[in-house]
Amino acid sequence: MLEEEPGDINQQIIQERQDLGRHLQELETRVDQATSMETYVRRNSGLFLGLAITGGVLLVFLAVSRYRR
Repeated sequence: MLEEEPGDINQQIIQERQDLGRHLQELETRVDQATSMETYVRRNSGLFLGLAITGGVLLVFLAVSRYRR
């Protein structure tokens, strides 16, 4: 069994803390992106464009039908 020096153990602890900090930061970024409406719209831009066009067409039909009465 190899005995480790206190300095080696401290270095390992420091390295683990840095690694955990990077992993936590990456996780926070992924959660922010997953819950961001902006990201959702960018990934599904075709869907939102289709909804906007459909909504515009429906508004035109409503306006025309009320105008004709």
